[in-house]
Amino acid sequence: MKKLILIIVTVLSLFSCQNKSALQQAALADQMADIVAVHDELMPQMGVIGTLMGQLQEQVAIDSTLVAHSDAITHLKGANKAMMTWMMDLGEVFTPDQIMGQDTIPVLLHAQVGAFERSAQELRVQMMTAIDQAQALLKEK
Repeated sequence: MKKLILIIVTVLSLFSCQNKSALQQAALADQMADIVAVHDELMPQMGVIGTLMGQLQEQVAIDSTLVAHSDAITHLKGANKAMMTWMMDLGEVFTPDQIMGQDTIPVLLHAQVGAFERSAQELRVQMMTAIDQAQALLKEK
């Protein structure tokens, strides 16, 4: 009888751990989906950044005293570089299948998911701020 109870408790513990692991992987997959959504939102903005840099550079070529324009170009370049670096870093840490939620994320990388989620939000702010600043300067002229 004691053996039967021990076996039942062991089996229930195993199922409990598997259930917790499955819930944890689902939560990580949701976080990763949020990260991919931010990437997909920002990726088209890379073209906007290039266009804005070109427009601002044309104006600076005509009038080199446009310091705000030069600063805006610097911010746009920084946002562009940040996006490229962020994407490369994501690809170095996670496999494409992990990023797309098709493969489990090892325990050692769980904290990295949260870090990339935060950095994606920071990247969004950096890019959109640079774009807004550049567009405001171009509307002035």
